[in-house]
Amino acid sequence: MFSLRRVNIFRTAFIRSANMSCVTPDEYTHVVRKEDVVDFCARCVEKVGISSEHSRVLGEVLVAGDYRGHYSHGINRLGSNHYGIAGWYSIMAAKQGMIGISCTNTSPLVYPTRSKAVS
Repeated sequence: MFSLRRVNIFRTAFIRSANMSCVTPDEYTHVVRKEDVVDFCARCVEKVGISSEHSRVLGEVLVAGDYRGHYSHGINRLGSNHYGIAGWYSIMAAKQGMIGISCTNTSPLVYPTRSKAVS
């Protein structure tokens, strides 16, 4: 049953959210050069034992995610096992005049169609 009280709770939440600002104050905004962010990411992963060559590539992949607007696949993935934006690897191939395909795998997270258990 849908009560009037529940409707009022949703309405109140909507009104409160409408009054929130989505604008960041200027004092919280800093512009950092793209190259500096790549260097920062590379230094971070070098500190845990990754080679400088691989560190640099990882930094470029993560920054490319943010730079291309895929913030969920950018530098916020630093320190995780995420491999960044999948398109990056196809872009690398395209720059060399080749065709690239990017794939990954994961642990079973959902049931296959018409299945009773995770495969």
